[in-house]
Amino acid sequence: MVESEKNLQAQRNGADMPTPSAPATNPPTQGNVSPRGTYPYGVTGKVAEWDSHAWTGEVHDDTDRQSVVGPWHRHPLGVLKRLWFWLFLAGLPLTIIPAYVSATENNVHLAGLFGFAGYTILMAAGVLIISGQLRTRQVAHLWQLVVLGLCSGLAASLVAPAIEGRESASIGLWLAGPIEETLKLLVPFGLLVFGGVRFRDPRAGLLMVMISGAVFGWTEVYGYLGEAKGYEIFAVAVGRSFGEWFHIWLTGFAAAVIWLAAWRAGRAWTYAGGVAWVIIMAVHSLNDGISGLLGGTSKADLNPDYTTLAQAWPSVWQNLLTSVVTVVVLYYLCRYSARELVPPDAVDGNAPGWRPRIKTWGVPGRAGEQSAKSPSTPPA
Repeated sequence: MVESEKNLQAQRNGADMPTPSAPATNPPTQGNVSPRGTYPYGVTGKVAEWDSHAWTGEVHDDTDRQSVVGPWHRHPLGVLKRLWFWLFLAGLPLTIIPAYVSATENNVHLAGLFGFAGYTILMAAGVLIISGQLRTRQVAHLWQLVVLGLCSGLAASLVAPAIEGRESASIGLWLAGPIEETLKLLVPFGLLVFGGVRFRDPRAGLLMVMISGAVFGWTEVYGYLGEAKGYEIFAVAVGRSFGEWFHIWLTGFAAAVIWLAAWRAGRAWTYAGGVAWVIIMAVHSLNDGISGLLGGTSKADLNPDYTTLAQAWPSVWQNLLTSVVTVVVLYYLCRYSARELVPPDAVDGNAPGWRPRIKTWGVPGRAGEQSAKSPSTPPA
């Protein structure tokens, strides 16, 4: 076991991803990749070690005072520069309008056919809201990671209903957390364990998992639409159009912890990663289980027959409000862990809430973590 951990640590510093030469202090960013060194991360008088892939968890006093993160100036129209914002504006009407037309015609096929692009665009926006802060375009083998994330989400989408369908709705809703969260993580985690260093890079792992969650959310929308009729089609589209970001950000929270802790500890399974996994399973099960208790679990409760918009209107507003509250809460949850992966060259341009706090997840000897030190891992 010790030998395999040493091999993992040695491999992560191998040639699969570029590792620039190590300067003595924090240098200016070269290209799109921050070289190994010490960098300011937003706390006055402090610098942290970066190993060219992730923060190591080590913080030092900035005795040289060579670099300071500049003050943040909020730009009211800054959101207009974000690709995700324009994708959101484009995707939302492509889901809502076809759904309303489908509801008036009582023909769900219109919502499914014309909403295809809309839901795809909205899921991409959900991923970019997080990944854009992390400069994931810097990660090596980007398109390979995207394809693997898509395959992971598709596999999870096929297996989850087969497992959940064995139980009644009243029980299945409470089991949704362990089943769905584990399946969304399964393929990326397998690559973390058995794949090369490209899959162990923390930002690469988070990106794969978020894409996996996006695909899962996309297929879940169509699962609900397939059983909807009348104006329930419209109610589903309103609540699920961006509400499916739930699957991106909840699992993304755990992925950031799992991959960062694994990178530092030199092994896939860590105490911090295990805790994060349990948290997302619990949150997911509570969300679905309580929704079932409040809204009912019978077929009539899950698929009401709304023949007029007036009948569906309370459900439309309830779905919209629930989705807004849920995604806001999960955005902050995901940001809590994902900001620990922000590279040094992105710190200065990020808002204070998107600057790393240098948590010690996976650092040997911290929070229950223990790992063999590899002599091939040089200090920053």
